[in-house]
Amino acid sequence: MIKSPRMDSMRRSRRWAVLTGSLAAVGLIGVATYLALKATRGAPNVRNAPVPNQTTSAERAAAQAPSSTSSSSWKGDDSAIAVPKAVTVETADQWKALWIKHTAGQAQAPVAPDVDFSRYNVVAVFAGNLPAGSRVDITHLRFGRDAIRVEYHVSAAASTGGVSRPFEFRLIPKLGMPVIFYQG
Repeated sequence: MIKSPRMDSMRRSRRWAVLTGSLAAVGLIGVATYLALKATRGAPNVRNAPVPNQTTSAERAAAQAPSSTSSSSWKGDDSAIAVPKAVTVETADQWKALWIKHTAGQAQAPVAPDVDFSRYNVVAVFAGNLPAGSRVDITHLRFGRDAIRVEYHVSAAASTGGVSRPFEFRLIPKLGMPVIFYQG
């Protein structure tokens, strides 16, 4: 094969194009990385932020709003349940039984809210007898791979002579996982 100066020049041009194209790609990746890091500087809790397009089925289910009820949470301070407890309700029969205990002694007890138990469970936290003005709040629902963690906080008011029995009911997606309660 005969080498011509023009062929050598073309080969060098191709190599140069490949090299400069590769360097340009590396440069763009570097710039993109720099800009991403700069944009997240000072962002709260960046290490624990969710990675896009890597949500679990539990997280997707949790994002769905309940359609069978007008609310997904019910709370107050006048439960008939006088002992602290946290429960998970998985069926309509369990729901009716708990609601009857919760509203016992009321002259005109409210009707239990409708819940679609094919899609949702109800978690309930009862704080028991506390001073008037106390409250219970379900603060976080954490959907793990093996369980759902329900975190709640009980705020006891200063003693005022009265008694309250704070409670909160919350709908959660029915995922077939155990529910673990944690008081924080």
